[in-house]
Amino acid sequence: MRVRVPVADSACAMLRGFTLIELIITLAIVSIIAALTAPAIGNFIDSGRMSSATNAVVTELVFTKSEAVKRSTPVTYCASSDLAKCTGTWDAGWIVFVDTDGDGVFENADGDEVLRRSESPLNGLAVKSARSAITFQPRGTTFATNTMTLCSKNADVENRAIVLSQVGRHRVAKSANDPKACV
Repeated sequence: MRVRVPVADSACAMLRGFTLIELIITLAIVSIIAALTAPAIGNFIDSGRMSSATNAVVTELVFTKSEAVKRSTPVTYCASSDLAKCTGTWDAGWIVFVDTDGDGVFENADGDEVLRRSESPLNGLAVKSARSAITFQPRGTTFATNTMTLCSKNADVENRAIVLSQVGRHRVAKSANDPKACV
């Protein structure tokens, strides 16, 4: 004898998909959540860029200082647009070189030796600094204090100021987004 199973209890009835209305509601909820989180994600990315750029500049300062102490001779870190001489802005790139005469100018005739060349990893950030070259002496000191301010175009990301003292110590400070700071 055959037993008939009702259609509602069969295995085929259990494998049905989503309805069109369920899919539309789910897509609407996902779209609303994405629209609300997109600005926060942009700020997170810009903040990461600022941290990365700050770390790159600090790394070069520490490298320059350590090379001056290690070699017992002045070493200069300077802004360079062409990565060949100390001309241009920090936004374009920089070079680190052994500065045999300590004048802060790269000259092959003086026997200056390039230690590092770097295109700017600043990713569109603006840099404001009173000096275009920083020379560390054999004891790790500098001639003068300097502040390099890294500025973001995003008003929600705090600017960073890298403050260098005459004794060669640096510190990083967050600063308010003052539009005049990087002009």
